[in-house]
Amino acid sequence: MIWDTLFAQDANFLTRRAKKEPPSAGGWNIFCTNWISADALSPAVNAGIAGGGEKGWFGWSSSAELEKMRMDWIRTADPAKRKQLAEQIHVVAFDEVPYVTWGQYVQPSIYRKTVRGVLQFPATLLWNVWMEG
Repeated sequence: MIWDTLFAQDANFLTRRAKKEPPSAGGWNIFCTNWISADALSPAVNAGIAGGGEKGWFGWSSSAELEKMRMDWIRTADPAKRKQLAEQIHVVAFDEVPYVTWGQYVQPSIYRKTVRGVLQFPATLLWNVWMEG
């Protein structure tokens, strides 16, 4: 069945993604993934700019400078300071290139006229949804 094949490929990818060896030894050097906008909305949740090394997102980007600015952004409540930190994070991230964005897309959604309660959210939520008569 096609799902068994897809699952086997995903399981292989998930196992291989965690290996740090070169591709010739069963590791990897690049993979394609995607996030919804909420996953990259702020320095607090954007795994791509986290500089936590071994404790971070696959790829293990290690940047003490990025990680310090990210933590400072999380800890401050001052909007002006957060804006300044976000700008500095962008400068360092563009210099260090912890990941590469290949593009953006919008997934359109349509519903029958009888579907009600659809919540506007960056991911599909089936909460609060019902059909009239």
